[in-house]
Amino acid sequence: MNNKPSTNQNLSEGALTDSQSQETVKKIDVPEIVTVNELSSLMKIESIELIKNLMRNGFMFSINDVVERDIAVLLAKHFGFEVLPLSKESTSTTSQYEKGTDSKLNNRPPVIAILGHVDHGKTTLLDSIRKTNIVSAEAGGITQHIGAYQINHNQQPITFIDTPGHAAFTQMRARGANITDIVILVVAADDGIMPQTIEAINHIKAANVPMIVAINKMDSPTSDPDRVKRQLSENNILIEEWGGDIISCEVSALKGEGIEDLLENIILLSEILELKSDVNKDATGVIIEASLDKNSGPSTTLLVQNGTLLLGDYIFAGKSSGKIKSIVNDVGEKLNKAEPSLPVKILGLDSVPEAGSVFQSTKDSKSLKHELSQTSKSSNSAKTIQLENLRASSDSENITSLNIILKTDFQGTLEPIINSIENLANDRQRINVIHASSGGISENDILLASASNAIVFGFNVFTQPSAHMLATKELIQIRDHRIIYELLDDIQSLLSDISEPIKEDIISGVAIVKAIFSHGKSAKIAGIMVNEGSIKRGNTIHLIRNSQLVHKGPIRSLRHFKDDVRELNSGFEGGIVLETFQDIKEGDMLEAHSLEIK
Repeated sequence: MNNKPSTNQNLSEGALTDSQSQETVKKIDVPEIVTVNELSSLMKIESIELIKNLMRNGFMFSINDVVERDIAVLLAKHFGFEVLPLSKESTSTTSQYEKGTDSKLNNRPPVIAILGHVDHGKTTLLDSIRKTNIVSAEAGGITQHIGAYQINHNQQPITFIDTPGHAAFTQMRARGANITDIVILVVAADDGIMPQTIEAINHIKAANVPMIVAINKMDSPTSDPDRVKRQLSENNILIEEWGGDIISCEVSALKGEGIEDLLENIILLSEILELKSDVNKDATGVIIEASLDKNSGPSTTLLVQNGTLLLGDYIFAGKSSGKIKSIVNDVGEKLNKAEPSLPVKILGLDSVPEAGSVFQSTKDSKSLKHELSQTSKSSNSAKTIQLENLRASSDSENITSLNIILKTDFQGTLEPIINSIENLANDRQRINVIHASSGGISENDILLASASNAIVFGFNVFTQPSAHMLATKELIQIRDHRIIYELLDDIQSLLSDISEPIKEDIISGVAIVKAIFSHGKSAKIAGIMVNEGSIKRGNTIHLIRNSQLVHKGPIRSLRHFKDDVRELNSGFEGGIVLETFQDIKEGDMLEAHSLEIK
């Protein structure tokens, strides 16, 4: 996993030492959004050198990760470059692909994401749009992986990306907003705005994506669209009816009412946006979903954003690469090519790519070998750093660590579950995800768990019989779950079980020995005056003499005159006998210590 800095992290030019300050300064134009690979091309410096320098300064990036511009600027300065001021023309690689004259660009279909609260009818709305029965009663009532579909409305194609709408999947939803042109925010007319709705609104705003509000469940007897519109305005979403510029449609996904109006507004907004692409370029886009099929190998759903993807092309996505053997659309038709905004499922990659990663295609496999080599090197470097950090964290005091290995049914499920797991951790309880991937639980997972003292968690996956046998032999726990909340509750319970209460040593009182009295043959009673706090029988006494700790131990007895007491408060005199220590002297200072749970 990448440990990327937040955008508000304090950075200074001293963070990246200028090792080439004496060389001739070269000027470069760094876009606002730039990947490590793009920065490498701009500077003509190997990607691995950039990654190494970032790692030395505490930043973990892979070759296709986006680097925030302030970090990119400091990195460029380190290698002797002067970064030009940001211009309007400075864009990411994707935007550069779209540059050119209008004569070379073609209109492309809009890509739509449907966001909203888990129970507000997102999947039902998509089902109504497609006129097919795709609504399924999945465990927990959550759409647990992203699907992409394209429909034709009055001969105009529209692509829909179905993203989960529950709060636990905020990261996946944010990714869905970033790869789309328009977002449909679904709000139930009977429920109104919910916490997950507000989260969706925040993601849409952050992604700066145009929005259409679909007020659903208008068929409900308790529907109140005016309340929804008022709540939207309270969250700075002002619809056209209320003098704003956001389109809203009242629909009933269950009865199919208002769908035509919604689709017409999508087409209208997409025409205003003037969405363009160049079909003559090699394809670039985003991996939407990926999984491992037992019969056909890695199966990848992707969205072409620019260019044309052809059967037989070579494709590169993160650490995965290969030659495309099959292209199939969402209705199962085999295709020879996929043009912009078309989601397709392909076969041919050598491994399962990460959902949300960027892909590139080419006609020549040789041009990808260098990038694949660079990615492999950066991945190995990152793994080394992560293992060192893990060893360091285990040495920290008062920190409970839980090592886990996570296997899920789909690659797209992985990211939101990992984010939810990480949210369970705190300053005193650390969760180390040693390994996470899609696919069944194998012997390799058990061996890794044994080596790292980890627990294996499976989410909607099978465990190979040989892995079960090995787990029994190695005493490794395998915990299977079908519902994400039960998985998270299980991890939280484990954290509680292995966590011991953190106790802090507190000085609760201080007393001075005023006199010594003999009691019996060997026992000595110290006459004391309590100067601060209180002395309690359950305290541990630290005897200080000449500023040195002479003895530490419990109290045998505590008296006030002739009475046995449990406590002596400040200003009171009394007598004390220490357990197993008789060499107490006049003038000694007694500190009463107690352990308090923080």
